[in-house]
Parts: sequence; C-alpha cells; structure tokens
Amino acid sequence: MSKNGKYNFYEKKLWTGRLASFTKSIDSNLKLLRVILLIKGSTIMEFGKLLDKGLLAVNATNDKLPTNFKKSMKKIEILRDPLVSFGKSVLGLSGEQSQADEPEREGSLNSDDLHGKVRFEFEETQLFNLRTLSLNQKKFVNNRLQKSVARALEQVNDRSVGNDGIADIRKSFQYISGDIEIVQRAIVQRVHEVDDDGKYQPSMQASALQITDMLALMALMPFQQLLPSKSDITPITFFSQETHIRSVPYCDDVLLIGIRYDQVLQDLENDETPPPFELLAIPHEIGHYVYQRATIGTASADVDQIIKDEFAQEPLTPKPSDEPLSDFEVVAEKLPLVNERHRKWCEEIFSDICSCIVAGPLVALSLLSILVARTEKANKKEDGEHPTGALRPYILKEILLQLNKINADKYQFNLAAQDIVATWQGNQKRAGRQVTGDITQVPDEIQKIIRVFTRLLLADTPADFKLWSSTNVSNLTDCATELKQIKTMPGFEGLEPSKLDKIDPEDGTDIHLLVKEWQKKGPVVIGDHD
Repeated sequence: MSKNGKYNFYEKKLWTGRLASFTKSIDSNLKLLRVILLIKGSTIMEFGKLLDKGLLAVNATNDKLPTNFKKSMKKIEILRDPLVSFGKSVLGLSGEQSQADEPEREGSLNSDDLHGKVRFEFEETQLFNLRTLSLNQKKFVNNRLQKSVARALEQVNDRSVGNDGIADIRKSFQYISGDIEIVQRAIVQRVHEVDDDGKYQPSMQASALQITDMLALMALMPFQQLLPSKSDITPITFFSQETHIRSVPYCDDVLLIGIRYDQVLQDLENDETPPPFELLAIPHEIGHYVYQRATIGTASADVDQIIKDEFAQEPLTPKPSDEPLSDFEVVAEKLPLVNERHRKWCEEIFSDICSCIVAGPLVALSLLSILVARTEKANKKEDGEHPTGALRPYILKEILLQLNKINADKYQFNLAAQDIVATWQGNQKRAGRQVTGDITQVPDEIQKIIRVFTRLLLADTPADFKLWSSTNVSNLTDCATELKQIKTMPGFEGLEPSKLDKIDPEDGTDIHLLVKEWQKKGPVVIGDHD
C-alpha cells in the first residue's frame, strides 16, 4: 500500500523479492548437474569421489586441493566396476572404511578449479562448462543485477525517471530467467539413462548433443581469430523449438546454440534414415555470430580497396548510428548499393558464405531440404532480412564458385555448384512448379556483395582448418552420402572444448544500459530457418 491507500506496484520488495527465485533456480540446475555427473557410466566412481570430497558443492569457494587427492585419483583408476565402487565409496556399502568415514581433510576444491587440473572427456568438459556458466549466472544475479535493480527502483520512487525503469527491470528478469531455463535444458538433455542390464548410457539426445557441440566447435575454428575474446569461444548446443544463437552479457566466451528438436541425430547407419540435413544450420548460425562480433584483421584501407575493386566505386561513408556497429556491419554500410533491400540481406549472405567456407556444398543439402518443403508462395515471399527462398540456391552456387576462384585447391566444388541449381530445378519440376525468368539470375549487386565478404573472410582464415566436405564431391548425392557419415567426420578425434572462465562480480549499472547490453549480446534469433 502507498501513503494514499493505493496499491504501489513500484514497491521495492515486489521486484527485489524475485531475485531469490533466480538464485534458487540456478542452485537447482547445479544440483541437477551434480546428479548427471554422478551417474555418468564410465566415470561414476570418479564423480562419486568428487561429491564425497565436497568438490561438487553448489557454493564451494576454497581453491585448495584436498589432502590425499592424487592418491584417491589413483585408486579410482584401478577400480573396474564403477557401480560397485559407487556403492562402496559413497553409500558406505563395504565393510572397509569409506571415503565418508575418513577424517576431515584439510581444504576443499571447487570443481571448476579441479576442471583445470584433471583431463576430462569432451562430454564431461561441457558439463563442467555448464556448471561454470551457472556459477557465473549466480554471481551476476547476486551482484550486478541486484544492484542495478535497486538503483532503478530508487530513481523510480524518487520520480527522477518515469516507469521505463520498471519496464527495464521486467525485461532483465525475463532475460535472466530465459538464460536459466536454457541452461536447464542443456543439462537435462545430457542426462544418462539406465538400460535393461542396469548400465548407464547416454540418452539419444545426449549423444546427439555431443556431435552438435563438436560441429559447432569445428564451425568456429576458421573464424576464432576474428572474435574479440581473451579465450576461445566455447559453444554449447541444446534442443529448442527454433534454430537460433544466444549469447549472454555475463560470460563473453560462451555461445549457446538452439537446434530444432526435429534435428536430433537418429540411427544414421539405417538405410531408411535420411541424412541429418538440418545440422548444416549450425555453421550458418555461427556465421551470424561472426557477423555480429568479429573484428576484421586486415587494415581498414584494405577493406575500402576491396570494395572499390569489386564495385568500381568509392565506398560510402556509414551513416551515424545510435548503436555501435560491428566491423562487418560497417562493411555492409559502406557498400555502394543501388538496391537498399540488398543491404538488408547482407547478414544472411555473409552467414551463407561462412557456412560454405566450413562445409562446402554440404550446406546446400540443408537449405534445399528446407526450401523444397515450403510452398511456392513462401519461397517467393520477402521478409526484409532474407533473400527470397527461390533465389537462395543460386546464391549458394555463386558463393561456391567464388570460393573456388580464390582457393581452387581447397574448394574444388564447381561441379557441385552446378548440381545445386540442377537439383533445385529438378525438384521444382517434380512439384509442378515453373522455374523461369529473372528469379534464376543472381543480381549483379549480390554477386559483388558475395565477392567482398568472401575476400575479407578468406584473408584471415587459417589454411589448416578441416573442411567438412571432401574435395571430390561433385553432386548433392555425394554430399548426402558424406552427411550420413557425419559421426565419423575427420577432425572429431582429440577435439576438446575450451574451459569457461569464472567471472568476478561486477558492480551494478544503469538498468537501461544493462538491458541494452543484454539485447546486444543476446538473445539473438536470426531468420526463418523452419
């Protein structure tokens, strides 16, 4: 109640009281992670030991290795039956002294610090990364978000600002709750199951996510040097209702990638199982992330010269913007385009180029599998951000031809580029649709956009990264065969994600600035990727 007897929606506790629910939800995620780590089949005893030593405590802060840590780890290595060992060490089922009966050990180690001292498998590293991300969320809520909300409420109640402060508080709550829910999804989807023999094994989703994590990591490799981070970017995939990317303002070196549920990897060895076409959306989403976050390694004069070379005109001067532009957004603004709708397509074209740099003509399988399942009206519709669906096969063709022109040794895909168009037109005829007129011709301006972005990207791309597609692919039938074998793709061996860093608490800031920072970094949902 307010002084005049009216209900006060700006009362402080109505808003700050919600912060505790966020930390409790994060604690629930941390406890859920602890369960999943404990039931991992091959390492159940190892994580039983860690739990017993307090190394997976939700609020552990001590950085010191426990006494007899190395000795305990050696014991773990010689134990053969993880389920029996788990019962003996954690549940106290043996007649011998269990770890729980040992005297109190000096010091405890936060599991993230252990993460830096012990070599874990790919899946375990990602689970620990989810734990570090959750801890970062908790620090963010308890410090920066809490202080920002308190400051905004003081301004509202002092009437120094309008109710926009409350609107921004609500937005920030929606963003953090969405982040927490995404992390929960990513954790639950990595759970292990118990089979009929009582053995733990990864669920179908957990197995699929390990593959998609690896694909995302490999898709980032050609562009890591363009991304402004003190450490490598760590992608974490999860199944969602839509394909999208999401980054968060409190952990710069993580990239969350939502993948549609219908893209779960099935039994690919089965002849009746189709290739996982949609997984090629991953390098396309990585392309959006690069477009929004990358810094161009070449000098600005080189950028201007490339634009001048391709357009035979001087680059434009970018218009003043209320929001800071990324380097590639600046490039798009500089292009001397006659048709402004082509400028709006730049990010999508750029992302297609990135995906072709990573996966060659395999990308066409993904796109065409989407386009052939659309109505003719949908493929001709313009949404402002995307080139029309009917034009995109021809754009992919031009991208592959340009890659071949710049690096013929790596991108020997001229025949495959021609087959993309032939396959698309053949399927259109099967559907009783006519393919005629200008729709089959890529406008000259778009070809110039392709050449500018391709030259800039290949100027900084490491020569030693592994292309997903072999160089002897000459048609989409060969691509489909390769895609069916994606689980055995060269490059998976020894692939290891970077370990996320813990963050230090940050001071509060103006809530509006915090929301803008959040909107800049995420959520980012790009495009109608069906």
